[in-house]
Amino acid sequence: MVMYIKTEDPDLPAFYYDPLIHPISNSNNTNKKQRKSNGSDDDEDDFVLPEGVQPLLKNSSLYTDTTAAGISLLFAPRPFNMRSGRTRRAEDIPLVAEWFKEHCPPAYPVKVRVSYQKLLKCYVLNELHHRPPKAQRKKHLFQSLAATKFFQSTELDWVEVGLQVCRQGHNMLNLLIHRKSLNYLHLDYNFNLKPVKTLTTKERKKSRFGNAFHLCREILRLTKLVVDANVQFRLGNVDAFQLADGLRYIFSHVGQLTGPGCGFWAPMWRVWLFFLRGIFPLLERWLRNLLARQFEGRHSKGVAKTVTKQRVESHFDLELRAAVMHDVIDAMPG
Repeated sequence: MVMYIKTEDPDLPAFYYDPLIHPISNSNNTNKKQRKSNGSDDDEDDFVLPEGVQPLLKNSSLYTDTTAAGISLLFAPRPFNMRSGRTRRAEDIPLVAEWFKEHCPPAYPVKVRVSYQKLLKCYVLNELHHRPPKAQRKKHLFQSLAATKFFQSTELDWVEVGLQVCRQGHNMLNLLIHRKSLNYLHLDYNFNLKPVKTLTTKERKKSRFGNAFHLCREILRLTKLVVDANVQFRLGNVDAFQLADGLRYIFSHVGQLTGPGCGFWAPMWRVWLFFLRGIFPLLERWLRNLLARQFEGRHSKGVAKTVTKQRVESHFDLELRAAVMHDVIDAMPG
């Protein structure tokens, strides 16, 4: 029989005496005294262990610094206690979804009780309209990529992966900047794009970027902030509470970093993860169009443009080159 009580005090040792589980009553002591007074205890021999007998695992410590955390993880609610079978990602587990299914304490403010009602109403509505999912054939992207000769797999610490993503993202955006010959724009390592001089009207017009570039820049900037916070924690410059407070601060102020925090960062982290999951198709389309335009150029709609007097000669050169290329291609064997 296993009995576990969650400790509220983090300073308690891993194994300690809890009177709730093992209460000591006075009945045993009184019975023992009665037996001694009746003389019934004389027949029992005193048992003494021989010399040199030592307990097993005497030199091993009973617990370490992580034993209490391991026990609490073992008795954690499902699915946090699972390490095999049908497991789920941490971001897919709702942390506060169970709260509004319970009765809201009447001492809470009105706005909190209204929030409980609205969340419960939305949950009931979703459950009523829920249909069993259709059977789909799953496509595993990583397995498909691993089957080709272009990809290998390795194991890295996730902070190192984050640093690599930030570095390669910075290189990618810099390549786009220099492809347009915008040497007067500087992209720093925090993904702030700033001009190095006062730009002319023509330079300002040339240095405009589209949605794909700026969305990638904002995503990479958010990633850089999160990775930097974890790097400071790994270096020992901040403790776990400062890290949690900083993460909540980042996720609640994406785009404008101001204000104090409370250290409860996981729900907002899930919100931004789901947002990033949702915009992947949009970002893919924008990036595809951006790369196609960079490497293939713009495709005109087939409408004849009026040629101004200023560009007559350059237009004639372009027409001449196109005619020569057309003749060369026709002359080549198919």
